[in-house]
Amino acid sequence: MLKFAHYIFDWGDTLMVDFPGARGPMCAWDPVAAVEGARKTLAALHQEAGCYLATNAQDSKESDIIKALERVGLADHIDRVFCFENVGYRKPSLEFYNTILNAIGATPLNTVMVGDSLETDVAGAMAAGLSGIWYNPAGLDCRVKDAGVIHSLTELIAPVH
Repeated sequence: MLKFAHYIFDWGDTLMVDFPGARGPMCAWDPVAAVEGARKTLAALHQEAGCYLATNAQDSKESDIIKALERVGLADHIDRVFCFENVGYRKPSLEFYNTILNAIGATPLNTVMVGDSLETDVAGAMAAGLSGIWYNPAGLDCRVKDAGVIHSLTELIAPVH
């Protein structure tokens, strides 16, 4: 059973691998890769919830992001892409998250942000009233009060015991 009606995901190092040293729009990188478990997780969540991407990426416009998602088989599971080009704000600003909530017709209470950055993804979203889940595959020892922590994206679809 899903806990949220809307899942907002960070892009780099949350859904797709952000290769060090790669420059320019991610859709033109060679190679590009989805983060392990991203396709399976998005496919399962998207059957019952809205799935969105929200990024601060500066080298990629919305159309570039969609092309990159298509290259790794994730595009069909993302309802909408939010970036500086179409939002006009950056994470962790309240305006960034409020613009997204308004665009998707969601409330903070039924929406979660999943990302690899404690500051911009998790704490920023939580300051806007959303739930936050830190994607922490390295098992780092940091916390944000009241934030969830996962080490694999597939934990989002694991049965709750």
